[in-house]
Amino acid sequence: SRTMRMVAEVAAVEVVEVQNEAEALLLEAALIKKLRPYFNILLKDDKSFPYLLLTGDHPFARITKHRGTQKKAGDYFGPFASVTALNHTLALLQKIFLIRPCSDLFFKNRSRPCLKYQIKRCSAHCVGYISEAQYGEQVARAKDFLRGKHRDIQHILQREMEKASAETNYELAGTLRDRIRFLTQVQQEQSLYARGLEDADIIALARQGAMSVVQVFFFRNGAHFGHQSFHPTHEAEATDAEIMAAFMAQFYQSHTPPQEILLNCAPQDCELLAEALELKAGHAVHIATPQRGDKLTLVSNAEENAKSQLARESQQRSAVLAHHARLQQLFNLPRLPERIEVYDNSHMMGSAALGAMIVATTHGFDKRGYR
Repeated sequence: SRTMRMVAEVAAVEVVEVQNEAEALLLEAALIKKLRPYFNILLKDDKSFPYLLLTGDHPFARITKHRGTQKKAGDYFGPFASVTALNHTLALLQKIFLIRPCSDLFFKNRSRPCLKYQIKRCSAHCVGYISEAQYGEQVARAKDFLRGKHRDIQHILQREMEKASAETNYELAGTLRDRIRFLTQVQQEQSLYARGLEDADIIALARQGAMSVVQVFFFRNGAHFGHQSFHPTHEAEATDAEIMAAFMAQFYQSHTPPQEILLNCAPQDCELLAEALELKAGHAVHIATPQRGDKLTLVSNAEENAKSQLARESQQRSAVLAHHARLQQLFNLPRLPERIEVYDNSHMMGSAALGAMIVATTHGFDKRGYR
């Protein structure tokens, strides 16, 4: 019925020729993302994910958060599922490697150490407390840490701590001991997640009729970079394979596919989709639905998260629909209100006029509609 309704609405047909089926799939996903046609499965809440940047245009590299195009010189690590996950990693890097987060202008104008040095989050290289070579070594270790070489760094710090202790430099030995503890904590956290994973996304779909939730877990260099949920819109008659394929095609339009993608259900035209993602990423992309082992455990965990999120969404949706039904009854409306707009206009004695609008739909408050 969906196809019949769609064909009945057609006003014109435009043909675009491409080289192969993989390019056709990428073009289709790009057009759906741009034009958002009514009858297609659409990815809502799509957003750019933050990256961690170690700048490369300054003798003393800065560590900072980054979104958008990666044009600035330096090394990028990510994507992180949320700013919270990124902030956690930033805090660890400052504790373990004492990398500066301050701007170049702030760094240039320092005459004495700032508070970051006092709380042992920076090495005060801005005032010459350590040399450029020593700082460069710390930056190199931070890069190794972000590439998953935790144990190598831990062994180096262990040797430095033993040397400082033998030379009766107990203050330095204590500082190094604290850094080793932070590294051990990170290793324990990561061991709960990544077992044999390097660069991978774990994607799990949970659905209930016309409602669905897709949960994505990010793993990069063997480290867990957080997870995020998405809510694609689709007809109730759409299959799980169709929803998964449409989600992946649209999601990876704006995000680089990793080397491995693990799913809880196989997408439609899986081989063609893998070929299209390889074309976009510039490297091999392996798509799999694990049946046993640690990878199945990780996929099952993502699926449970998706089901829990879907249950919360369903409960919230029921409450919202009940409110709309009450409004329909109170105002004697012929049908259920699908969109409610609330306006507020204010001013200060006739000047500085300001108007605002909020929007509520049957899915709850629609913040994208706010003006």
